[in-house]
Amino acid sequence: ILDHKAFGCFRQKNLAPASPYLRGFSDDFVIPVSRWTEVRQDEIDAAPGLRTLLGSDEVGPCLVEDPGHRALYIFNHFEYDSDTLKQEYDRDVASGTPINVPLNYYPEDDPARAPLNRWRSHAHLLYGNWVSELYLT
Repeated sequence: ILDHKAFGCFRQKNLAPASPYLRGFSDDFVIPVSRWTEVRQDEIDAAPGLRTLLGSDEVGPCLVEDPGHRALYIFNHFEYDSDTLKQEYDRDVASGTPINVPLNYYPEDDPARAPLNRWRSHAHLLYGNWVSELYLT
């Protein structure tokens, strides 16, 4: 368990550009993260057969492949809508729960401004590539 919530849009590195799941992906991009837990890269490295496809220096692994089980493990939120982190932030502020402004989400980190969705195209690519791999293999 983390001592503070990993909350915001964090830069991810494409660690496996030849992976069919990452066809069309940029070398790096941002993905929403909202969690109190972590899986450390050394834990992934110690697990036989697992391979990290996407990862972040700040919040660790994002997407891990387990070819032996034909599985992908996603630790961050490709599925989030543009306003999902805003809804979480507004909910916590309204309830008096201590919360930081989500990092790298609002323009200039100003919650009075509308957030920008900078992950949508990568979300569509990932899910499309995944379905394609299911169909082809």
